[in-house]
Amino acid sequence: MFNSWSNDRSSPSSPTFYSNGPPRFNRSVSSDVVIQRNNNTFRETSGFNPAPQFNRPLLDKRSQTTSFSFEAPSRDSVMENYRDGAEYSYLAGNENNRYSVPQSRNEVNLQGRLERTSSLMAAKEAISSSDPASSYTPADEPIGEEDRHPDNQSEQNSTDNPLDQSQPTEVEEHPLSEQSKEELLKQLEHYDLMLNRLQADLEQETIRNKELNGDLAQTRKQLHRREQEYARIEHNFFEHTKIIRATDDDLSTIRDSFKLLKYGITRFVMSLNKKADREKATEKFQALWPHLPLLELGTPLEHGHINMLTEKLIHQHLNNLIFKSPLYPGLHINGAYSEMSRWLQDHGSEFSTRLRQQLTAIIAKSKPETDIQMEAQSARAHILEVVYNDLAEIYDPVMRETDQAAQDGNGAYYSKIREIIDKSLKLSIAIRGQDVDISILPIQEGEQSFDDETMVEVKGKTEGKIKFCICPPFFGGDGEHGFLEKGKVVC
Repeated sequence: MFNSWSNDRSSPSSPTFYSNGPPRFNRSVSSDVVIQRNNNTFRETSGFNPAPQFNRPLLDKRSQTTSFSFEAPSRDSVMENYRDGAEYSYLAGNENNRYSVPQSRNEVNLQGRLERTSSLMAAKEAISSSDPASSYTPADEPIGEEDRHPDNQSEQNSTDNPLDQSQPTEVEEHPLSEQSKEELLKQLEHYDLMLNRLQADLEQETIRNKELNGDLAQTRKQLHRREQEYARIEHNFFEHTKIIRATDDDLSTIRDSFKLLKYGITRFVMSLNKKADREKATEKFQALWPHLPLLELGTPLEHGHINMLTEKLIHQHLNNLIFKSPLYPGLHINGAYSEMSRWLQDHGSEFSTRLRQQLTAIIAKSKPETDIQMEAQSARAHILEVVYNDLAEIYDPVMRETDQAAQDGNGAYYSKIREIIDKSLKLSIAIRGQDVDISILPIQEGEQSFDDETMVEVKGKTEGKIKFCICPPFFGGDGEHGFLEKGKVVC
């Protein structure tokens, strides 16, 4: 009986003959194998070989189907060649018994093998009962003429060997142990938990970042609104204080004005250096300040001492005639204001400060033809005359002769003294317009010791008794605002 082989689905009936018998099947080929004998059909998928003595053709095309006709294999042959992963269909008569085997060989347990073995045995018995000839095994009848001779069989085997050697050998996969599987599963679960935790943390941080960005934007908007509101309040405050204050000066500008005033006086005195009559100057100073130990400085006084005492004289006139004035020099309301301010302070009222600011603003903004300005100009001329006459007596006859020689009627020295007085009057208006009261800090000459916090020594000394004070310190302010202009002394 000849074997019928077909390698093409399109022509399954065309036979193909092999001199050395049918070629062996390669298990790696996923083709359908159909075994036919009479009305009994065995169908195998995924590489099952029901008969070990038949070799499958060496084909690598998954779309091909190899079919051959032969009598059904025996039960022992089927069980011997049973492999996991195969799927079988047995047709016996009109009954169709289909048994499926899982494709994963590593997961087939012993119970499954027993169940499938029982199913295959039942199918075999059904085939045998339907056709007695089905019990015929491939070993009972030779395959062909070539198979009857052992020499031909040896030649066939020797012919097949080179083909087998030329084909790559399939490496069997070793299944993992249950312990290894459990360890891998535990690691995967651990990594999965870590990944989920990190993803959750990332989502939380993303949400928190969005919330913080939103809060930051709201804070910036609120800060911007408050800055605008603060700028508006500050603007309104300064506008209000401008109405109250006589000038736009504050404590810092007043301090700078003091420094400029003292520097201007020093330069003016230095312009008269060595032009004084030493005898007249010594007599003048001794008459003005008999309590000072001027005789210790020498008789007559040196030009350096005369310069310092001249500077002291100018500051004394400015302090007594301008800065110690209750409100403004020359005004007839100075006495009344002084009594009113003292009465308000004694009763703990803060209205005295507002009263002083309002009156100073009225004086500063009054028109030239008003009584206030006329009284102020008269006081200014008086102060200028007093200071000029005292200095002309010390620097006689240089100052008067120089000023008389001037063609415009305003001598160089006279104009410089007037400039000093005008700066002092302007500074007094600025002082009276502040919220704090700035006053002169008295110094006890010849008795008080040097204090570096409120004084500066001309020659740089840091200790000793004060011989005389050139310019007293100006002090004012409260716990929130402070002002101090150090005095100038000689030790």
